[in-house]
Amino acid sequence: MSKNKKPIWVTLGWLFLGLNNVETRKGAMTLFMFFIISSILCIPVSMYLDDWSWAGMMFPLSLWLWLCVKWGDKNSVWKTASN
Repeated sequence: MSKNKKPIWVTLGWLFLGLNNVETRKGAMTLFMFFIISSILCIPVSMYLDDWSWAGMMFPLSLWLWLCVKWGDKNSVWKTASN
């Protein structure tokens, strides 16, 4: 696999999780922190509403986003000051 070719799980993560327009690692980690905070906030809301679908969805999406960011780190896809 060439260095610029993304695996399907990364391509889908880039599209569905909003990484397509994020150009820096800092922006990607900010998005990841937003996902984590949203996931944590879903727990009390889920307890109140007795509907765990949001919390059950947010934690795997956060993990997926983190894995996509790690793939981006490994394959040097982030813009740097020299780019």
